[in-house]
Amino acid sequence: MSDQLKVLINQLKNHTHHPTESVKLLGELIDHSGDAHFLEGLEFAKSFGTNLVHSLDDMFLICTTHYYLANVYGTTRRIENTNSQNYEHHIDDSEIENELLHLRQSYLIYQRLIPNQNHGDFICRVLTNLGNLLSHIGRYVEAIEYWEKAVQYNPTFSMAKGNQGYGLISYSGILYDNGHQALLLSKARGLITDALDNGYLDEGGIKEFFLENLKWLNSSLPDPTTMKLPPEESLGDSDEEIQYRTWTLNQRLFLNPLNDAYQKSFCANDVLTLPSITTKLEEGPHLHSFFNQLKQEYVSSRYLYYSSVFQSDEIPHYSDKDVLLYDTLDYPLYGLNIEKLKTSYSTSYSIFDKIAYLLNDFLKLQIPERRISFRSFWYEKQDRKKELRSEITASFNWPLRGLFWLSKDLYENKPGFQDSISPEAQEICSIRNHLAHKCFKVHGEDWHNGEHLYSSLFKDKLSYSIKIDNFEKKALYLLRLSRSALIYLSLAIHIEENKQSKNDQLLLYPVQLNILDDILKR
Repeated sequence: MSDQLKVLINQLKNHTHHPTESVKLLGELIDHSGDAHFLEGLEFAKSFGTNLVHSLDDMFLICTTHYYLANVYGTTRRIENTNSQNYEHHIDDSEIENELLHLRQSYLIYQRLIPNQNHGDFICRVLTNLGNLLSHIGRYVEAIEYWEKAVQYNPTFSMAKGNQGYGLISYSGILYDNGHQALLLSKARGLITDALDNGYLDEGGIKEFFLENLKWLNSSLPDPTTMKLPPEESLGDSDEEIQYRTWTLNQRLFLNPLNDAYQKSFCANDVLTLPSITTKLEEGPHLHSFFNQLKQEYVSSRYLYYSSVFQSDEIPHYSDKDVLLYDTLDYPLYGLNIEKLKTSYSTSYSIFDKIAYLLNDFLKLQIPERRISFRSFWYEKQDRKKELRSEITASFNWPLRGLFWLSKDLYENKPGFQDSISPEAQEICSIRNHLAHKCFKVHGEDWHNGEHLYSSLFKDKLSYSIKIDNFEKKALYLLRLSRSALIYLSLAIHIEENKQSKNDQLLLYPVQLNILDDILKR
């Protein structure tokens, strides 16, 4: 241990510092311990930081401490895995779980409490690290969102742009459509070029890393002056349809990987599909039928959300007229639009367990139906204390890995699955349970967490209550999460089927499936 590390640890052990100084010393200890590969210093920082974050009152210091704690776990992981190339070791990693959770806590607090204050590029670093880590665990779709948020805070933040470009290179490598691959790589080239032009990339050889990637992109793609995007297309036959499809494009909610890189009309379709799947002749296209259902439920959930939030011109709807309801004195909201939003939320949430059912069949896991859940089916006997299933650990399938990590964003009220890497997971689950089985109440803008005129007279113990704007945010979050899950599902199955296609021992008989005409939908 260096003298500098000894001094830092002693200062923190005997700290009577102002909280700002304690947080500063914590950051210095993590940096120096990482440089020296000193794991004992990182362990001390972890313990000290965990205690410190619960004693702070200043919101920015709390955000900063969560960020430093994320760095502790990330630095520890990198030191421990320096000489490890073992894929299995990285599938289920508690260091990654804790790193993600602290980064998310930091951003969540910053977003809610101090979004308009100027703290330099602090939040850009938080968001960039979030994107990097999500990309590392195969969640390329969600990673892009965080890199772009960093650039929104600071358009010249080169690390976010460069890492987004590299993330798109990784994302393109798992796509099944060559045309889509080229378009993602073209976007990556533009982002990395911008990052290099902006400068400030001299730390740790990162500039050379981006230059090497740009060199590869230029050798793989046509000259940027000759490479053109697909032509613009119509977004609909009516103003209403155009508005809906424009919103979907801008929110990146089409089931189309291109929509993660572009908000252009050529992305305005839900073209995500399953590959040709090898099955026994008597089985038929049951997996394609299941995927049809998942897609239809998702796009209907998406429209119900949009219709509830943006198309409420007719209030009350004629179906709500003359329905006798009482004002319960807490600003309740009722009506068709509220029920659309509830249905969108419940439908989005239901997609996750259905994905587990599909994968159970496709991967031939033979888990009894009553025991299948998206959160637990990855483990032997669906028990978190046991090992991951060998079918998962033996598969070098990055979208499947991303889907596994996405499952950790959900909360399940049974032993081993109550911990989540999402700070809001338990609340998201509780809302879903109240929607399905109990009383769930949506309130207007005048309601403030029960603090209304009559709050001292009664408390509605049967209901889960939430303000309309908060409920809308959570419903949109679930839409995004279910979209990501469907993309990872499709790409994971493509990769697995590509392995099967290389098996020369199989005798295959092709069966053509026709595209269902829109006129048959109702």
